[in-house]
Amino acid sequence: MKVQDQVRENGQRVSGARKGITLLAIVALSIAAGVFFGKFYFVRELLLFVIIAAFLAFFGANVALLGILCHAAGRSILNSLRKAKAGITAQGEADVEGQAGPSAGSPTVVPPNGVIALT
Repeated sequence: MKVQDQVRENGQRVSGARKGITLLAIVALSIAAGVFFGKFYFVRELLLFVIIAAFLAFFGANVALLGILCHAAGRSILNSLRKAKAGITAQGEADVEGQAGPSAGSPTVVPPNGVIALT
């Protein structure tokens, strides 16, 4: 087990050293490219245009995604409100029927003898 742990530690050290060297190489090449291409006005403007276009595309995609999410959330909320109103209406009608009682009938129904008795 100790040998395996030592191998893992050595591997992690080598991996960390490789990452550091790779990062250093990237930074050095970026600085060298910046100095070299900085002398050319056209390349500098082209890079600026590409960077701005990338930012605009990124932010445009984010705004579109937020629009889609807000639209979906709004539809969900409206559907919930419609269902809630329908439930309230049905409950209100049930309450009114319950208050009227089972003996309450339509006022236009006339008994067969033609006499309406008020009780």
